[in-house]
Amino acid sequence: MLARVGIAALCIGGFCAFDVPPFNVADLTKAEAGHRQAMNACVTRTDYKSIVDGIDCFISADRDFTAAIHLRDRSSFDSYAAKVKTVCDGVTAGTMTAAEAKNRFLALQKDFFLSLRDQYSDYQSRMAMDMLRDGGPAPSAPMDGMGALNPMGGM
Repeated sequence: MLARVGIAALCIGGFCAFDVPPFNVADLTKAEAGHRQAMNACVTRTDYKSIVDGIDCFISADRDFTAAIHLRDRSSFDSYAAKVKTVCDGVTAGTMTAAEAKNRFLALQKDFFLSLRDQYSDYQSRMAMDMLRDGGPAPSAPMDGMGALNPMGGM
């Protein structure tokens, strides 16, 4: 018991790195494939009654992607979803055209996926600093893959 208290004290003092990535990188490849498939399904559907139905399809694909990668802090997705809801509400209320909604949605989606990339880059930077501080091996190069973290191409 005393040993655990000692280890906890050292870790609180900054000598242990308990940082975790913002999402499960091991699940990324499979999640990207599923996301591409879902996005393609949204693009090819022809039964949308309005732009809001289309946006709902795309945000559902994005939600499934964040679940598939086990996004730890869901606040970035929740913020994105709330902003998209505001866009959809604008279309429904007639204060925003379908073209404006599409452009706004694409911008929001791009920002969300860039925020995921930034979260991972920040994590890598923190881990590299921890390794350098602790005298560990040099960190590996940043992840190149992350294809799904580039937002959808068209709607």
